Amino acid sequence: MYLSSKQHDQLQIIVTGFEIPFRSFVATTLLDAFPTKRGFYNAIIQKSNFQNNNPDFNIINSELGKIKNSSEKVYIQLLNTKSVKEKRIADAEIDVPNVARLIALTIIFKEHFSDLLFSFKDENLYLRQAMSYKNVRNKLDHRGCKTLETIDMTTSLEFVTNALLCLKEDDSLFWDKSFNDISKEIISLQSAYSCIPIDINNINCMPFPDMKIVCRDKEIGMLKEFIYGRPGSLKKQSSLVLYGYGGVGKTALVLECIKQIVQDIQDNTTINNYHPDFLLFFTAKEEVLTFSDTTGRIQNRPNRYSFKDADTLINGIFAELGVDNFLSYSKTGLIVIDNLETLQIEDRKKLDEFIRFDCPPQIQFIITSRNEEDYDIRRKVAGFEDNVAGFEFIDNYISENNLDIALSDIEKNTLLQISMGNTLVLVLCLRRLSLKLISIDGLVADTTMPSSISKLKNEIENIPANGFTIISEYMFKNSFQELEQNYKNHSTEIAVVLKIFAVYPSASIDLYTISMLSKKSYSVINPILDLLCKYLIVEKNDDSYMLNQFAAKYIIELFMPDSQSYEKMSGEILSSTRRIQDELVELQRNIDNNPGLKRIIQDWNVITDGDKIAVAKAFKIYGEVDQDCKRSSRFHVSAALESSIKEIETLEQNTMHPYIKYQKARIYHRIADSELLDSNYFEEIIRSYNDTIWTIKTNPVYCSIKNTRSFAAILWKYGIDLSSSDLIEHKQNATRYLEESVLLFEQLHDKTSEYFKCLILLGNLYLDLYLSNRETNIQYLRKARRISNKLRDQKDFYYGRIKVEAKTLRDKLQKYGNFV
Repeated sequence: MYLSSKQHDQLQIIVTGFEIPFRSFVATTLLDAFPTKRGFYNAIIQKSNFQNNNPDFNIINSELGKIKNSSEKVYIQLLNTKSVKEKRIADAEIDVPNVARLIALTIIFKEHFSDLLFSFKDENLYLRQAMSYKNVRNKLDHRGCKTLETIDMTTSLEFVTNALLCLKEDDSLFWDKSFNDISKEIISLQSAYSCIPIDINNINCMPFPDMKIVCRDKEIGMLKEFIYGRPGSLKKQSSLVLYGYGGVGKTALVLECIKQIVQDIQDNTTINNYHPDFLLFFTAKEEVLTFSDTTGRIQNRPNRYSFKDADTLINGIFAELGVDNFLSYSKTGLIVIDNLETLQIEDRKKLDEFIRFDCPPQIQFIITSRNEEDYDIRRKVAGFEDNVAGFEFIDNYISENNLDIALSDIEKNTLLQISMGNTLVLVLCLRRLSLKLISIDGLVADTTMPSSISKLKNEIENIPANGFTIISEYMFKNSFQELEQNYKNHSTEIAVVLKIFAVYPSASIDLYTISMLSKKSYSVINPILDLLCKYLIVEKNDDSYMLNQFAAKYIIELFMPDSQSYEKMSGEILSSTRRIQDELVELQRNIDNNPGLKRIIQDWNVITDGDKIAVAKAFKIYGEVDQDCKRSSRFHVSAALESSIKEIETLEQNTMHPYIKYQKARIYHRIADSELLDSNYFEEIIRSYNDTIWTIKTNPVYCSIKNTRSFAAILWKYGIDLSSSDLIEHKQNATRYLEESVLLFEQLHDKTSEYFKCLILLGNLYLDLYLSNRETNIQYLRKARRISNKLRDQKDFYYGRIKVEAKTLRDKLQKYGNFV
């Protein structure tokens, strides 16, 4: 429960009163240990980061870094503190260490604060209570803060009480307020009679969340207006339902409203002098999510549910109120019924009739459900899907709950995409990040799939599977229904993919395998997988897909074919799986025996088994085309072209890997070079190169290829083909690709023959463009000269034919004057 306004004020007096002797104690202890700046600096430099599972140590390590970077300033702050202590008055505003720094210093130099730490059970308890004190101190520093709870007060007072046991031996520390005065204030606040100001309640049984709810002021205001009534009104409505998909925060919203109502009653600030005789909460929720205090892991904890049918709930209400029925009942109150959707339809109808016809109007009901139930007021609770509301939620949640996270706007946007605005998933992500159970890199997905935070399955292995199952359940129950309703036109493709997941014998499947098994192009399958990921039915782990653990129960039930179809499908999948495994064995053998293929696999970022198979096949297809072209037979070359392009296009249906498109360009190029067929296949070559480069540059899965020698070579070879065209437009495009190739070669410090050939070709191309229009293209002449100079400066790196070509370029440039 929230503290009353009076309790807030009393706590502020104690917290600020203790801060002065605590700061004096820390400063005096450290200055006695390090009487010089140099000594303090040398000592702090020797300190290393703390390795501890306690997330509060992250703050200590952060402060340690700051102190190391400004040790002189920190030492001056300590001197200022000691000076005020000796003067026993702060006659002007001075710079002193804040509470976070004071706590950090006691841990960093714990060898000098052993007496203080011995006042606590252990170091972890000291730090936990100290951080609670810090958070309370910071909140109370904001005027009008009324969001501290009983646990905040209790923990911070425990810290002050324990610390005073050490500080009380030195009277000089208590120059502003005496030890006895602070102790009396603590006893007064702790012993003050405080109870729930509602005669009949079951608040102690309510599942209040561990963390504070934020960004729900509008919804809370709406609930309060329903409960209090509008100012001056004589009539209120009796029932309200909050509905929305699982995990959006309906229960947490109602519980937050209850806490604020109790606080309003304590402070006498309710509307219409609202003061109910009873406040009751009943839930059908069987499980709740929580965090382990020691590991921070998600735990699936059984919940003490109140009812599972209408009769149990109605009898429970009567039992709490001590009546058998509501005949002649005159007391006022509020009853919350949580998770109504779990009841059978007949039970929900029975409860609806009970509320409408068997309850007096002064008893109000708030119902939460995933369905839009038919009550007086219906309000849908939405998540935080758009960036404005989502960013505000993330920032406020981190601040209000003192989470140790700093997120960029891009990272916040990623979290919103992952959670699809679902409050529960978003909160669990933030808390895992705060506890260092998952890195932000582990939460980054491919731009083409908005969930489930790329590598979530990989990272979430730190969390028990049942926790993940519960998250999936919250998302899945409503999402699957939406999927069926909103994507009827894709139901066939969805069913095919889900049947594969239901039958496939492995835990995860890559896109290539799914495409092969479904006999559908990856361009058809990929959007379906993205859609299933969006609804958390399927998760993406690196480049493979895995059926959601909870969703699997429904998928197998809904999409598992009959026994005869299952046997047929299982046989086909088993046969395909064996073929794929055989191909992988053959691939590994080829890699071991062919260094060129091994380099391609590494340089082209070929990760998944499916892509490895496809790349190996494409590599082999080109080799076969090359052998056919060497036969100098028009028949063999024509047949090779037809069969190879057909095989390559089949591979393109099963994988988007750019190496397949590159091999297509090479095949057309090799056919054209044979000069045995009539066409030069220029357009096909250009199109294949464009597809290759575009895929590498735009698909984040393959973007690492941009930094390899293979990509520099592709750009160079594409530039060769474009420069051979008579069209000025192609020559200009060639310069762009050759420039990019040269730059990449240089960034890789690659001074092989390919680099110098690319450089010479670019210089000659600049010169050709200049000669095509000397008046407007003078800049190309300057660029050609710069390249010639670069070749001259690096002449010791190349020989033979390259040296001759470099000299030829230089000789041509001498014709155009002012050449150095």
